[in-house]
Amino acid sequence: MMPSGYLMFTGLNAEVTFIKGTLDKLGVVADLEHIGDYKTASDLVTRDKMSEAHREVVNSLLDDMYDQIIRDVAVQRGWTQEEVKSKIDQGPFTASEAHEANLVDTLIYYDQIDDLVKQMVGEKPHRVDGKKYANRTYYKYSWAIPPKIAVISATGSIFEGENRKDFLWGDIMGSETIANAIKTAREDKAVKAIVFRVDSPGGSGFASDVILREIIRTKGEKPFIVSMSDVAGSGGYWISLAADTIVSLPGTYTGSIGVITGKISLEGLYEKIGFTKEVIKRGKHADFYTATRQFTDEEREVVKRQIREFYDDFVQKVAEGRGMSYEEVDAIGQGRVWTGRQARGNGLVDEIGGMDLALAIAKEKAGIPKEAEVEVVTLPKRRGWFIPTFKNMFSLSPDLDSIVDKLKESNIFEADQILFLMPYEIKIK
Repeated sequence: MMPSGYLMFTGLNAEVTFIKGTLDKLGVVADLEHIGDYKTASDLVTRDKMSEAHREVVNSLLDDMYDQIIRDVAVQRGWTQEEVKSKIDQGPFTASEAHEANLVDTLIYYDQIDDLVKQMVGEKPHRVDGKKYANRTYYKYSWAIPPKIAVISATGSIFEGENRKDFLWGDIMGSETIANAIKTAREDKAVKAIVFRVDSPGGSGFASDVILREIIRTKGEKPFIVSMSDVAGSGGYWISLAADTIVSLPGTYTGSIGVITGKISLEGLYEKIGFTKEVIKRGKHADFYTATRQFTDEEREVVKRQIREFYDDFVQKVAEGRGMSYEEVDAIGQGRVWTGRQARGNGLVDEIGGMDLALAIAKEKAGIPKEAEVEVVTLPKRRGWFIPTFKNMFSLSPDLDSIVDKLKESNIFEADQILFLMPYEIKIK
């Protein structure tokens, strides 16, 4: 650490923002329905505090992540778990305090790193920049063509169309892009197995199903291994459930098997600002999703019936993919979010590990010898440009960012009515 550094080794805390009060002042009503006590995505705009189920799952996630941190630090630093907890409770630390507490080993500046490495390896290091390192290729000279393993990157919120950047949503996982990548890998005879790297909180139910369909078509033809990254929840789990093997990191957030639907009613806001609309329709439910009013009692029954159908389908697909009964999946579903370690215990994932383990499993299932060289093919091909997100461009404060996130979520029903979406974004800081 730099001598002027600062170490925030203080444990974990959860801050959940509710904006129902803000929407009430604006005259905006989030008219949403969900299945499961733990499917709390709608709570953020329909409640002003956590429900007991919401509080239960947040505490469960904090407990498991905190325990993982304590155990890992204890092993790596050679301390007892109680010693780690004691140090956490003493934080935060200046650099000198962190060094004195043995939380960091050395206090040096960036220009001194080469000398430190030289002391460690016995020779002056040769620097390789990040771009060259990322593009490196290892060659084993042979006349034989090595077998290929396709690694498909499935990153971002799931919606229809192509992969893209969005001003509000950031990374968008386009169903057409990912489905085509799976199809390409399936039809390439040189590709012997597929590793599907998932990092997604979910999104559109329709788009998620388009991707799942290609996975189902691929399963049985080639080994299909899912490697979960930071998050694979709701729609992110939907696109994972049919894999031959699911590999998760211990801290991956996954599960959230549930459905949310509804609309945003701006009727009260329109009244406040003197904005009027006249609706002329043909057909009893022609204005079913209008923003000028809430659902009628009859319409709400339709919504509840339809969301139940989608939830039952979700649970049944998980049951078939994981070799479980409907009742077993429903018991761990209900929209609940689990860590990867918890998901390994309840049957939602198979193995705990990262990409190395996923690739090793892919080789094994494809009948490729463990010591054999393989060529890793990365799909889909990335575009060479970047659009900054709305929040990055206009960010003013963490609280405002959080409100922007919730307003973003309240506007998601413009294109898709049925959503498989995580209830919140989780970041470890």
